[in-house]
This record gives sequence, structure tokens and C-alpha cells, in this order.
Amino acid sequence: MESAVNTVAVAATAASEQLVSPPQLIVASPRGGGRLFALLRATTRIGRDLGNDLVLNSDLVSRRHAVVRIEGDVVLLEDLDSSNGTWVNGARVRRRVLSDRDLIEFGECVVRFLRGR
Repeated sequence: MESAVNTVAVAATAASEQLVSPPQLIVASPRGGGRLFALLRATTRIGRDLGNDLVLNSDLVSRRHAVVRIEGDVVLLEDLDSSNGTWVNGARVRRRVLSDRDLIEFGECVVRFLRGR
């Protein structure tokens, strides 16, 4: 878990040095590195099921785990009654407005939120 957090921190620093328009999620890979996922829609569904916008391949992630909604200048994360919960900066959340560089955990998957500019 620690290496995934470090990977997300490095990727977040690199991404924040670039001009970023939409809000983004940096999804850490257990093998190192990460992938950027731009939040281009008003609603982004996250989960293990292939029908989600952002698919997280882990047995600890529910099929329909969470949703991210963009409402004006606010980016809202909402847990969809997932089995293992959604965590932001170490605290379990049901619903939360995201802030730049928040660290989100879906099961064992670690994601960094970047606000965008």
C-alpha cells in the first residue's frame, strides 16, 4: 500500500506541473506507475463491473462502488453502499466534496484526485 501511495504522489506531482484543464484521477498501479483518468463527464461511475466509466480490477472493489459528480465548481464523491467502503485521506466517507490532491481508496485501489485548472 505504501508504494502505491508513493507512486500516486510522484505521478500527482508530475501531472500538477503540467497545464491541466479537467479534474483528473491518478490511479496507482500495484506494479508502480499510474494512469490518468480525466473526469470529462458530469457523472463518472467507478467499480469493478466493465459497465463503469472507470473500471478497477480488484475483488475488494464492488461492482458499482462509487460515483463522482461534477456540479459547477464542486466535485462530489459518493459511495454507492459498497462492501468495503470508500475512504478519503484515511477517513471512511459516504459523500464528500473533493479537494485538490485528496487520496481516495476503493478497496485496495489508491487514487489521487487533482482539481484541474
